[in-house]
Amino acid sequence: MHDSASRKDGWDAEDDRRMLEMRSSGLAWKDIAGRLGRTDQGCCARYRKLVPRSERKRNAKGSRWSEQEEITLKGLIEEGRKARQIASFMGKDLQSVYSKIQQLRQPGRQIHIDLEPRAWVPPDVMEDRERRMKAERDITAEFFGDPPFSQSALGKKTQGASP
Repeated sequence: MHDSASRKDGWDAEDDRRMLEMRSSGLAWKDIAGRLGRTDQGCCARYRKLVPRSERKRNAKGSRWSEQEEITLKGLIEEGRKARQIASFMGKDLQSVYSKIQQLRQPGRQIHIDLEPRAWVPPDVMEDRERRMKAERDITAEFFGDPPFSQSALGKKTQGASP
C-alpha cells in the first residue's frame, strides 16, 4: 500500500500496470482500489484515460449490447413491454435496460427516465375513481356544512380574479 503523501504526484507507471493487470483478470473496482490504496472512482477515471472505450473490459452484468439485442429491445418497447419484463426476458439487469432505453431515446445525451409506476390503471377505471372521489368530496362538504365552491371564499376570489 502507498501512503497518502505519495498520492500528491498522481499515478506512476507501476500503479497503471498493476491496475490494468488486476482489471484484465476480472477484479472488481472496489478490490483494485483497496489494493492500490485509492478510491474506486479514482481507479475508474484513470482506467478510462488509459484504455480506449472500444477496448475496455466490462463485467458480465454490464456487458455491451449487440445489434440484435438492440433490435429486440426496440421491438419489446414498441409492444409496450415494461422495463422489468424486458430485463427478465433478455436476461439483463434492470439498470442496464433503463440505460439502454435512455440511450436509444436520445443518442449522445443522458436524460432522466421516469421509472414506471408500480401498477398501470386503465383510463376508464381512473375516470370512475375520479367520479367517486368527487362525489365523496361533495358528500363530505355537505355533511360539514361547507358552501358549494362557487359560493365559498376561494371560489369567489378565483372568479373575481378572472376577467
